[in-house]
Amino acid sequence: RFREESGLAWEDYLDFLHGQVRELCTNYGEIACIWFDGDWPHHPFDETNQYFKPGGSFEYEKLYGMIHELQPDAYVHNNRHEEPLPGEDVQGFEQDLPGENSTGFNTTTVYDMPVEVCMTIND
Repeated sequence: RFREESGLAWEDYLDFLHGQVRELCTNYGEIACIWFDGDWPHHPFDETNQYFKPGGSFEYEKLYGMIHELQPDAYVHNNRHEEPLPGEDVQGFEQDLPGENSTGFNTTTVYDMPVEVCMTIND
C-alpha cells in the first residue's frame, strides 16, 4: 500500500526506514533494544486492507549491521515468525509458547538463543 498511496518507490521507503533507525541509534543515547514487528513473509495476504502485501527486501543484514555498529550493547529482535536471521539476537513467538505452535504461525524450531513471547494475557 505504501507505494500506491505515496507514489514512492520501495527504495525510497528503505532509505527512510534505515535513516530513522540510524537517527534512533545516534541521537538518543544508549539503546537497549530495537524491536521490529516483522515483515511476516508467509502471512496470508489480506485483500481488504492490503496487509502483508509482498514487497522487496528490507536489507536486514545491512540494517542489523548498522544497529550493532552504532549500538553494540543493543539487541535486535524482529517478530517475523521465521527462523532467526544473522544479526537477530532474540527469537520471537506470537501468542504462543516457544515450540508449541498452537496458533499455526510459529512453525520454526526453538533456537539456542534468548526468546521473547508476545502474548495477550487478558480476555
